[in-house]
Order: sequence, then structure tokens, then C-alpha cells
Amino acid sequence: MNDQTEPSTLHEALDAYAQRLMSEHKAEHSSLATFQTRQLIVRRLKENHDDLLLHEITLDVCVDMIGHWRDRPTSAKTGKPIASSTAQRTISELIWFFGWLDASDQFEWVAPIHFGQVSRGVDDSAS
Repeated sequence: MNDQTEPSTLHEALDAYAQRLMSEHKAEHSSLATFQTRQLIVRRLKENHDDLLLHEITLDVCVDMIGHWRDRPTSAKTGKPIASSTAQRTISELIWFFGWLDASDQFEWVAPIHFGQVSRGVDDSAS
């Protein structure tokens, strides 16, 4: 990234990740249902997380983002906590996204030290 380029944001990176998923889907001929689900999750991530500058995404921010889904937020459709399976799939996609972002040459972001130790278990007691 050169000095004249604006710093990248979370939502820009999520858009690029969604494009990557599309490329992988076409190249690997993966299941359409799986592809659509993953694209839906990326949209859900954008809707539920502020568009921070990538350098603002610290370990604490990652913990908060994952924690949001671990706590099973309320569904806008049902008014009840999202399903445990939905929360777990969203956390998994978020983890895959962070891994892609860390490995990508497209963005300047490095996963924080101890990122792998962040708890990912979903609160099954919410109902």
C-alpha cells in the first residue's frame, strides 16, 4: 500500500473476501448452497460490525467480534437468539476470514498474537 492510498477497512476486506469466495466457488465447482450460505454470512458480518480501519482490529476487537456471535445475538426476524448452529457457522466464517486476511497480500493486517487462543464456543443456554 502506498502513502496516497486510503487505509483499508473491515468492510472493504470483507468485500474482497466475498469476491475470493466467488472465485473459489467457480474454480472448484463447490455446492451452490454452501457458496450462498457463505456469502450470506459475509453480508451478516458487514451488517453487524462497524467498518473499522484494519489497523484498529486488535486482539480485543477480534475477541469482541467473535464474542458477539458466541452470545447468539437476537434475530431481527424472530426476536429470539439466533440458532446455535448459525452462530457457530458465523464464527467459523469469521475465523476463516481473519486467516485469509492475515495471509493476503492485498491488505496490510497481521493476526494478533494469541488470536488462536480466542474462545470460539457458542452459548447454548440462550433461548
